[in-house]
Amino acid sequence: MKENIFSGVVWHSISNEEVLERLQTSLESGLDLPEVEKRQKEWGLNVVTPKKATPLWMRYHVRW
Repeated sequence: MKENIFSGVVWHSISNEEVLERLQTSLESGLDLPEVEKRQKEWGLNVVTPKKATPLWMRYHVRW
């Protein structure tokens, strides 16, 4: 498994400039297409998978 070089970073506590530097990008130009493709191949798509909801019957059953 690939080591995540960004783990342990407290993103909300660092400056915008530092975030851009760590991600090696800029607000003006973003990432060029070859870099996007490279990162998607290396890290996968930037997709959040929604958590499956607990069925209503199960939530009711757990209470009793």
